[in-house]
Amino acid sequence: MISNSGSNENGKVYGGKPGDQTGREWQIRTWYNRPWKCVLHHPDAKVRALIADYAEQAAKNNLIGYNQLNRNSFWAALKKAGTPAKINTACDADCSAGVCGIVKAVGYTLGDEKLKAVNEKLVTSQMRSALKKAGFTVYTASKYLTSDKYLARGDILLNDDHHVAINLTDGSATKTTTTAPASKNPYTEPNYTVMRGSTGSGVKWVQWELTRIKYSVGSSGIDGIFGKDTYAAVLKFQKKWFSSSKEWDGIVGKKTRAALKSA
Repeated sequence: MISNSGSNENGKVYGGKPGDQTGREWQIRTWYNRPWKCVLHHPDAKVRALIADYAEQAAKNNLIGYNQLNRNSFWAALKKAGTPAKINTACDADCSAGVCGIVKAVGYTLGDEKLKAVNEKLVTSQMRSALKKAGFTVYTASKYLTSDKYLARGDILLNDDHHVAINLTDGSATKTTTTAPASKNPYTEPNYTVMRGSTGSGVKWVQWELTRIKYSVGSSGIDGIFGKDTYAAVLKFQKKWFSSSKEWDGIVGKKTRAALKSA
């Protein structure tokens, strides 16, 4: 399911009365292929969860409608209310003003300066670079764009030329990889390629991340030895995470480390 702000009560992008007259100007609906050009994924599970919560609240609050000529009224109302659920005056957004306003509000709630700095007046063509700067990871592999299977709750779906929406449910392939860590990884991330036969703290960092997202590294656990069980866990993760078989090598380089941290 996604939170989607699409048109006013007349099926147009301009005009109409403030607020959602039909319940469908900003609504929760099933995922659809727009098509999407990228997915913007924030590595912090708390941020993703709150983005999704606020997107759901906005879709359910019928005081929030759609009108590109009045799109800035949503942020004005949200800034005053604090959360979309508490908005009590009729206002309007459009797809980009709605998503950017939500991201900005999450920044204020969590005290995240990068998210707070997101401009609520951005249009879709500006969002990819702005949200990347704010800490989001950009996914362009086809598996993220052509179905909801690999999407996490709180991911942002973007077609730079036309539309943006917020995903509300974890896809079937991500349910074991979106849990936030109970604590920060106590080991130092290696700045070198970790592979079978490696030992030490860098291996422990890899094993801790794999364990966090529920990939077994063997009965010995986090022992700092990159043996067959850790190799199998890395390979299993890579096959699920990367669309290209070139990445399925069991070697933990820069790309795999980034993916482990984002999962």
